[in-house]
Amino acid sequence: MALDDKDGSIEEFQELYPIGVHRREGAHTVLSLRVSTEVVKGKINLIDLAALNKNELRVPYRECKLTRMLQDSLGGSSRAVMIACQNPAEYQEGVS
Repeated sequence: MALDDKDGSIEEFQELYPIGVHRREGAHTVLSLRVSTEVVKGKINLIDLAALNKNELRVPYRECKLTRMLQDSLGGSSRAVMIACQNPAEYQEGVS
């Protein structure tokens, strides 16, 4: 589900966001917002990585759909920030 880049508005977002939340099925959720004005052009991806591991020994990032979706945001002049909400009992695992 995506808003048309040319005529997306906050009203359309407010209409579509609850539908996306209701349709959420996977282990992670991606909300991509594109901003384009005469002065600024950019994109922000808000990603919920809950349950990405699926109890595997390693997360197969190269084969992950999420990696392909974010390809234009991984490298070049892109910047990334990670905010983590971790269970204190599993903190050491999250650090690594």
